[in-house]
Amino acid sequence: IVNRGLMLMLLFMSYGIKAQLLLPNFFSDNMVLQRNITIPVWGEASPNENVEVKFHNQTKKVKANKAGKWMVHLEPEKAGGPYVLVINGKKSIVIKNILIGEVWICSGQSNMEWVVKQSEGAKEAIAKAKNQFIRHIKIDKEIQTVPQSNLKTSGWQICDSTTVVDFTGVGYFFAQKMYQELKVPIGLINVSWGGTNIETWISKEGFESSDEFKKMIASMPKIALDSLLKLKIDTEYKKLEKLHAFGFDEKIDTKAYKNVDFNDASWPELYQPEPWESQTLQGFDGVVWLRKKVFLTADNCNENASLYLSKIDDEDITYVNGVQIGNSEGWDIERNYKIPKGILKEGENCIAVRVVDNGASGGIYGNTKDLKLLVGDAVFPLDGKWKFQIESVKAKINENDFPSLTFNAMINPLIPYAIKGVLWYQGESNESRAFQYNKAFPLLIKDWRSKWRQGDYPFYFVQLA
Repeated sequence: IVNRGLMLMLLFMSYGIKAQLLLPNFFSDNMVLQRNITIPVWGEASPNENVEVKFHNQTKKVKANKAGKWMVHLEPEKAGGPYVLVINGKKSIVIKNILIGEVWICSGQSNMEWVVKQSEGAKEAIAKAKNQFIRHIKIDKEIQTVPQSNLKTSGWQICDSTTVVDFTGVGYFFAQKMYQELKVPIGLINVSWGGTNIETWISKEGFESSDEFKKMIASMPKIALDSLLKLKIDTEYKKLEKLHAFGFDEKIDTKAYKNVDFNDASWPELYQPEPWESQTLQGFDGVVWLRKKVFLTADNCNENASLYLSKIDDEDITYVNGVQIGNSEGWDIERNYKIPKGILKEGENCIAVRVVDNGASGGIYGNTKDLKLLVGDAVFPLDGKWKFQIESVKAKINENDFPSLTFNAMINPLIPYAIKGVLWYQGESNESRAFQYNKAFPLLIKDWRSKWRQGDYPFYFVQLA
């Protein structure tokens, strides 16, 4: 009875959450709506719920469908404001300080993401930035394998000397000039991501309509993001097992890897100091144990000792004969650990380093002279072959791993928000396939215009050198 009651309560709670009157997150205070064209407003409610939308001198009514989705189209408005948008259903939503003007999507890679405070003449520009008619919203970085209906953002900001520092630089200076010429509010939707290639910004349907790219999109796994991540991790494990001829056993206590008497005879080897990305662990991110043995005399053991490990990308916990002597975080930090007396011993000594690589290169790198054990005046070079074993794979789905990932998460939820046009600044991540960009970029423009159904709206872009 208790379990049944709990299940009923959870069902009612989940229904209540779904039944809430909701708008996409970019409908928020201080927003800018596009002038002189119909203005879509949409959201969610209870199935078949009556929804009333009030704006300026307009009132629109609609009934949510069986899935709880609803949309109205406000009549075109002239530039002006501020206005209030009120949505009434079983509850009410009020959005304040809305302006009508020109809305521009600012998209691309780091060229567009580059903010005002990083720009030339930033100090002067920031000091003069006080214009309530320029507004900016930054869309959070996110990827998804299937199109989403909402996104993450902290909302619209009004331009002043405190907020403008984080506006897209290209977008802001464009908005500044447009306001000077048009004297109407300008809204910037900043949906940019440094390092992205163009394929991640194009929809699945866009690729399917292209003879050049439809084979590529056909290879896209039709599974949820978490399932895709598991698939990537499993694939990485299998690749490593085949490459290094050892298996991964979750039952193994990796803490034993630090002990001097641990048998590492079956472990493979790699050279240090040198990033493992350039060796046998190409493309690998995760946790790796490195082991190196040093033979000392009885006299050595009575001396002051230090272990120099040059630089390690990214994090390390370092042991000597099973005792932790130091740990550091930071790929560019010099490692220099004092070894307390009593740890070193006559004969075989073991240095064990647990390295966490969060991305890109990994392992010990730097000058060979900076990789050494110093015991009194004696120097024991440590450059050369080290035994290694992988503890775990640190995998993630990156924005460029598959096509359409940023489109699904960051662009699709914005459609059909009324806009004037798009500012696009991207291409460096496609430079290795520059000739193909002749087809990829027009495909993106065609795809976005098709999705928005606003005709051939302006699409301004920078042609990279």
